[in-house]
Amino acid sequence: MSQSLAAPATFAPAAPAHNRAAGRVCIGRVEVFGDPASASKAWSMLEAQAPVSPYQTQAWVLPWLATIGAARSMRGLVSVAYDTLGEPVGLLPLCITNRGPLRLAEFPGGKDANFTFGLIAPGANLTAEDLRYWLAQTARHAPERIDLFALVNQPESWNGVANPLLALGGQKGPAQGYRTALLGDAGAFIKSKMSGESRKKIRAKERRLAELGTLSYVTARDAPMARRILAAFAAQKAQRMQDKGIHNCFADPAAEAFLERGALDFGNQGCGGIELHALLAAERIIATFGGATHQGRFCGMFNSFDLDPLVTRNSPGDLLLAWLIQQKCREGLHGFDLGVGAARYKETWCTEIEPMFDVYVPVNVLGRGMAAVKAGKRRLKGHIKASLRLWALVERLRKLRRQRRILPAGSGLGPPASGRREAQC
Repeated sequence: MSQSLAAPATFAPAAPAHNRAAGRVCIGRVEVFGDPASASKAWSMLEAQAPVSPYQTQAWVLPWLATIGAARSMRGLVSVAYDTLGEPVGLLPLCITNRGPLRLAEFPGGKDANFTFGLIAPGANLTAEDLRYWLAQTARHAPERIDLFALVNQPESWNGVANPLLALGGQKGPAQGYRTALLGDAGAFIKSKMSGESRKKIRAKERRLAELGTLSYVTARDAPMARRILAAFAAQKAQRMQDKGIHNCFADPAAEAFLERGALDFGNQGCGGIELHALLAAERIIATFGGATHQGRFCGMFNSFDLDPLVTRNSPGDLLLAWLIQQKCREGLHGFDLGVGAARYKETWCTEIEPMFDVYVPVNVLGRGMAAVKAGKRRLKGHIKASLRLWALVERLRKLRRQRRILPAGSGLGPPASGRREAQC
């Protein structure tokens, strides 16, 4: 279902007055699609033109909405802005979520999407006035009420192009992304990131792991291998999350369905979808890595490794990542990222920082209240992450919760037998 509308001069905020000769694009109409798949024509056009990550492509968003989004009662919505000649100049893939009596419009993907933003044609030069008008029209003609647009986890730029939604202002995100530019010469890239001594250690680790069986690096190209890698990932991640005392958000039927669907799409087409890579010792999968590629940039999504001490002491995850980055160099990709959030392995390979920001645009009084609360929580989260002392406290609390969870139910020290695990991935 879609609603096509002209830009009425009487609606506040008023339609911005633009002059194409002055290098400006006029938003002539906005089309709101209650069925995201119905926006395919404009979406495909802007996917090819606008600077976007895999997380904004139809191959990623539509399966996510159909699985994880549906399980969370999120309703997909796509808003397309057209210029006065009828050409699409911008597209916002959104989903509407209930927060008590309030309704929040946000980019699809949640914590599964490291980077989120809209698809806006190069050269559109949309101003804050244009963007607010576009959002106002989206809210006015959406199939259900929207109280707040919460557009978080946006990169300030993508592949060297500034994010147009920066014009709306916003606030610094609680975490930052990690990226690197790749070189056509894989060997030269590895040398630029690792010292000779570090490369020597990597080779020694490969030799020790080879004692468990012949090592091989593989990419899933068919359904059987994709399912094998996903099964190994699920088992390894479950153990890792349990050991860290963190709720395993991957241990969910909807998440499993999303990963399998994305992986099978990649296996069938060799492009789009979710790429699965693995390191094997003989037939044993000892590390996995998943991600997606769009416009010459690979985005890492998830990883895992075998927690057997004989394996972990030889860093199988690092070995797989080194191999994967070299493969992407050989494939001619220009960029590689490891998502949002600090980690030692990210700082080794991805030495360039991807600054992030959040934007909240309330539609009504209810939305203004929700915006203040959510923005405050995000600022607090960023403050905690930036403080070594506070973050250490969080880690201690997680450890304590893990210890309490393994105590027998009814002891008065652990959680009740029906206790709900609130921690998020």
